[in-house]
Amino acid sequence: MTPLHRYAVYGLVVAVEEPVHSLEPAGDASEPAITITFDTPDFFRKEVPPQLVTLPANHWVSHAFLPDGSVYLLAPGIFEVIVSANGRRAVCARSPSVDPRMLEANLLNIVLGTALTLQGEEPLHATALDLGGRAVALLGPSGAGKSSLAAFLVASGAALVTDDMLRLRAEGDRLLVQAGPHRLKLL
Repeated sequence: MTPLHRYAVYGLVVAVEEPVHSLEPAGDASEPAITITFDTPDFFRKEVPPQLVTLPANHWVSHAFLPDGSVYLLAPGIFEVIVSANGRRAVCARSPSVDPRMLEANLLNIVLGTALTLQGEEPLHATALDLGGRAVALLGPSGAGKSSLAAFLVASGAALVTDDMLRLRAEGDRLLVQAGPHRLKLL
């Protein structure tokens, strides 16, 4: 088995079979929240019945629930993934032409968000900034301008905390924002 690379992101430890260049290595030796490994597209042809998968006209990612409770995700031109029913493992096949940064961004948002949901959490589709020691979250649908507004605020002195996925942790009567990868997804 290939050794796993361990990273700290969103207040979690994530183990990945291949290096993720946008994350810092985890010094934490705790059990990973999710382990991501890679396989070939042939693996998915054996595991996913073709009649389960449809790509709605207005979506760029499709999903299907498999009989064992796991979730299959397909983003044409980027990846296909099966996330286990308990959200602890994901097997991924990358598209041959996908940019590594695009793959990383989608693994850390779509796949990790799906895994956290299966683990009973509710990550939000949001961008968060630190404005003078207070977190401000920008929520909205894809394409609404969250990242563009965040880029303007960063240029004006705000600090980026996370883009695209927001994980909150309760501590007493406060909600704490968990830092994500330090990058903005701008087209």
